Amino acid sequence: MSKRLLLNLLLVVVLSLLIGLAFLNPRETVKPLAFSKLEFNTVDSIIIEHKQQRTAIKKSGEVWQITEPFLAEADEFRIQAMLNILAESNATHYDIAEADYEKFSLNPPLATLTLNQQRFLFGSTSAVNNQRYVLTNNKLFLISDTHFALISSGFKNIIRRQLFASNTKFTAIDFDDTHLSKNDKGSWQSNHAEQSPDDIQKFITNWQHIQAFAVTDASKPFNGTRVSFRTTDDQVIRRIIRQTDVNTIVINPETELVYQLDSSAFDSLTKLSSSEQP
Repeated sequence: MSKRLLLNLLLVVVLSLLIGLAFLNPRETVKPLAFSKLEFNTVDSIIIEHKQQRTAIKKSGEVWQITEPFLAEADEFRIQAMLNILAESNATHYDIAEADYEKFSLNPPLATLTLNQQRFLFGSTSAVNNQRYVLTNNKLFLISDTHFALISSGFKNIIRRQLFASNTKFTAIDFDDTHLSKNDKGSWQSNHAEQSPDDIQKFITNWQHIQAFAVTDASKPFNGTRVSFRTTDDQVIRRIIRQTDVNTIVINPETELVYQLDSSAFDSLTKLSSSEQP
């Protein structure tokens, strides 16, 4: 047997041994650390703390309800956007000692988000990639900075943009000299004979479905047309509507919040005969 052939056979044997050892002792892989093990559909409690303001939100059935600083229905779209933080999957994480919290603006944190029992502490951004430092489960992660904008925007940006809760049903409406009510047959009627059932239904639909483009703090005095709504559970809801130089505003005097609407909304919310849509 030639030396070359012998050498080739030896190389084949060595290579076979190496392949066998690789299968018997596979290299350990480092898996990315899960940012959170929470599942979207298991979250039923949200607490946001930012600049000494606390917002608490609870899920009741399929509806998210703000319970602090007052009762109001939350906007479903914004709640889902907030929960998207659970979809973060970034292997960049660090062990961090409490002594280093201040270095990352975590003592105190810039904002805190609590989903069920898990707390997420938001710190500063990285100068390298502009991602946000977030501390959770004693690990410091770098994640997308898009979440902090929503977390820190305040409860007014989380409130449902419609003027009433989604399950609100009316039995009577009063404004100026107009009284609208449901009769025994469930049909709407007005104290003004010239107002048709179609006009009344359109008017009510406008109030129920119109959506504000922003919610802000109201300033006293609350001037404007006062409208009272009686609901099926015999509650009275009061709103104040006014047209300004630039838009239409609807004030909730109980929460002292203003719902900002397009200027054309005023007629659709005050004139039953208006053909304009909200």
